[in-house]
Amino acid sequence: RPKLSAVRSNRVDVPGYWWLTWSWQNLLFCCWNCNTTKLDQFPLKGDSIRPHFGHPLGAGHPPPGRERAILIDPAEEDGAASLQFLPVSLRRKRQWRPFARAGSRRGDQTIRILGLDRDELIDLYTSWASIIERDLQPMRAAILRGDQLRVREEWSSLTRRYYREDQPFTQLSLDVLAYHVPAAERSTWKLVMPKKPWRR
Repeated sequence: RPKLSAVRSNRVDVPGYWWLTWSWQNLLFCCWNCNTTKLDQFPLKGDSIRPHFGHPLGAGHPPPGRERAILIDPAEEDGAASLQFLPVSLRRKRQWRPFARAGSRRGDQTIRILGLDRDELIDLYTSWASIIERDLQPMRAAILRGDQLRVREEWSSLTRRYYREDQPFTQLSLDVLAYHVPAAERSTWKLVMPKKPWRR
């Protein structure tokens, strides 16, 4: 939550959360680029509805109260319900890009306000996806051989390696795996998508 002023989704610039300046509840690891892109933007759900404007937190009160942020908080929630990564072909080159899942307003706003679709991040997403795609090859070969045991072993290894709490891009990793091994194929080989990241 921005300290000096807060720009709502109804474009109203109001005093920020000055009383949370030194609160641990309001500190979150963030890269310089995301923080600089976000600046003072902090839209709330229902922010355009009078008279409450999304029930902003009152001065001195701890978050979240009745306030409901639109931006996804990665420290408190899984963004999978609002964000997904998909491959897009541009000029004969495939890129992995973030999209709002099922038209999610929260996903759309988080991508836009944090600049999650800026060029340097697209390059990182695409490079990471290419590593997973390379590591999928032994499993694809096992599928061609009809070796069910090997297919399941490779799948378990991939999900444990890439969908893990200490790895970057966990949602991207899961979406890459789901794209290359679609639901029908997973059902055929009795492969299960993990519900949450593995812990080391």
